[in-house]
Amino acid sequence: MDNDSKREEGMMFLKDKDVAANQGMIFIFPAPQQASNGFWMHNTLIPLDIIYVSPNKTVLNVQHGKPKNDTNLPSTDTYGSVIELKGGEAEKLGIVHGTKVEIPSTVAAIE
Repeated sequence: MDNDSKREEGMMFLKDKDVAANQGMIFIFPAPQQASNGFWMHNTLIPLDIIYVSPNKTVLNVQHGKPKNDTNLPSTDTYGSVIELKGGEAEKLGIVHGTKVEIPSTVAAIE
């Protein structure tokens, strides 16, 4: 999700059968985002783990989004990217605060 339009849609409207346990989305931003600029679950039909990743590629926090909930789910600090997985997958994979994330240099935002 490398541009504003794609980032805005994210995983909206996807059903459980549309996303395998080993699939997700990564949101890349052209500049660091303020912690208060969190994600929400508007029109999202499945529970999600929203993983905020710092500009230095470590996990800041994991939020647990509930379907169709418009509550802001903020980061704990400035973030550079976000990973969305099906609900519960972050825990299964051991993703917690401080986990190092490798994002290939070929993955970048379109400005």
